[in-house]
Amino acid sequence: MFRYILLVLLFATNSLFAQTQKGSWMAGGSGSFFGSMNSGNLDNAGLSLSPKLGYFLANNFVMGLDLRYGYIGSKTSYSTSNNYLFSISPFIRYYVGKSKFKGFIEGEMGYGISETKISNTTPVVSNYKYKDDKLLLGISLGASYFFSERVSIEGSFRFSHPSGGTFLENNYRNLQFNVGFQIFFPKKTE
Repeated sequence: MFRYILLVLLFATNSLFAQTQKGSWMAGGSGSFFGSMNSGNLDNAGLSLSPKLGYFLANNFVMGLDLRYGYIGSKTSYSTSNNYLFSISPFIRYYVGKSKFKGFIEGEMGYGISETKISNTTPVVSNYKYKDDKLLLGISLGASYFFSERVSIEGSFRFSHPSGGTFLENNYRNLQFNVGFQIFFPKKTE
């Protein structure tokens, strides 16, 4: 009886590791939202959505493509600002761990298009509109929980730095917390 239970556990555990095997595919995405209000007349809101698709080149090592849409809006007593970003970035991710919980590190470098609209109301009404191309660099640290053989939920901290941009964005860096999910399509065995 003990041997039978041990064999069942071995096969069940082995299937948990199949998600990140060489030859498997991964599809999913992540997103984040933030908002803040300040007594100093500054209100901010932001949203980021990021679908991604990847292929496992080796066990626990995936390479793929990340599409990202971002929005940041700001409002003060004298101006409003809206910034939109769309980017496409190749990424690499490495998973660490052999259980339902796996940590990961991810790096990306891509190209983005940004549009910023600013409206000032004081002392004179004026509107500005900027369009920019950007080189985007990002790194993420996170963890995934595999609650089934093919699906995981994840959380990660992402630090990104877009280069170039308007005079308002030249030193812009971003740290955000993302929540997402991934669906894994295991390598077909013959």
